[in-house]
Amino acid sequence: MATPSPSLIASDAMQYQGVPYAWAKANPNGWDCSGFVNWVLGHDLGMALPGSVKAGFSGKSHGPVVVQYATWTKATKVRSPEAGDLCIWYGLGAAGHIGIAVSPTQMISALNPALGTIVTDIQGTGPPSAPLTYRRVTGMGQAVGCIPGAGLIWMLSKRFSLT
Repeated sequence: MATPSPSLIASDAMQYQGVPYAWAKANPNGWDCSGFVNWVLGHDLGMALPGSVKAGFSGKSHGPVVVQYATWTKATKVRSPEAGDLCIWYGLGAAGHIGIAVSPTQMISALNPALGTIVTDIQGTGPPSAPLTYRRVTGMGQAVGCIPGAGLIWMLSKRFSLT
């Protein structure tokens, strides 16, 4: 499977406007900011998330958090966001935040218990003391051991520029 396009990432995320915020949860019954990103990228788009060797996400456990996305090897740092990019305020717990850009100036995220999953301006949304960085998803992640021959297929795709 190819890396999801930025527009697919953004449009998939937008369908969840209005889902309630729930700390440390990661499914459409309620989630926090990283749980929301985990669901979109891992569950809906079948990506191997940071720290995982298997593609997909069930939502039965929380999964990666903000700091893991800030250093994820399948996303590259960019200067300014486009739809589908990750907007990351680097920090642990309430000192961090993550959302998905839907335009160069707006993002969707699970913001807080009062507002839930909502579209906001990127600037001014995250924790004021946390540094803001943007990362563009560039790879599906490796599903090592999940599919027989997956490693060989990946190696050949890199050798012959199939991806």
